[in-house]
Amino acid sequence: MLPVDSLYEIKNPIDLDIIYNNWYAVPEFRQNDDTSHKQESNAFKRYKEFRVHEQKMGLGIGQETNTIRTADEVTIEKESYLFALEEHLQDFLIRNLTTIKKHKLKLFEDGERRGKEYPTEVGPIDILTIDEKGDFYVFETKLSKGMDRALGQLLRYMGWVKINLAKDKNVYGIIVANKMDEKIKYAVEVTPNISLCEYEMKFDINFLDKM
Repeated sequence: MLPVDSLYEIKNPIDLDIIYNNWYAVPEFRQNDDTSHKQESNAFKRYKEFRVHEQKMGLGIGQETNTIRTADEVTIEKESYLFALEEHLQDFLIRNLTTIKKHKLKLFEDGERRGKEYPTEVGPIDILTIDEKGDFYVFETKLSKGMDRALGQLLRYMGWVKINLAKDKNVYGIIVANKMDEKIKYAVEVTPNISLCEYEMKFDINFLDKM
């Protein structure tokens, strides 16, 4: 057993393979994974792919490479990869809206479009939801840097929703990121309709009691 508290602390893909194989060898876990349409195993594999990619760019545990890249090339590749991971984050949030216990949210639908990447005249909204009162909640997900830009985008989307959809209903904004910096915390102090949420990548393995 590796001496860590969270799977996120493990950066070596070889170690991740060992954990995955041990986990999948347990019949109860494998059965639960099959029942959930491979949700757990697919999440595990995507995380391992992230660590493999991290190694290739020299951002993880370190791996020599004969390819020399400029800082701009590394940044572009990293942001492109994070964009794919951001979509996984959006899918996870949509499937688990009930975990946001303060509000009973559901994905907004207008008969033609659903609330993921909801198209507007000012850009696509990451996730657009509505509660039981008819109030709107606009989600902006962020994996990379650029919190100030995220706040500006969110305010723009909230304004569009207020004018075009919400009318007399309230519009709230939620920024979801792995880590918030101090600047964004100061900014939301004067924007009462916006909340900040930090997520943590975590994968727990619990043995089940036998029947």
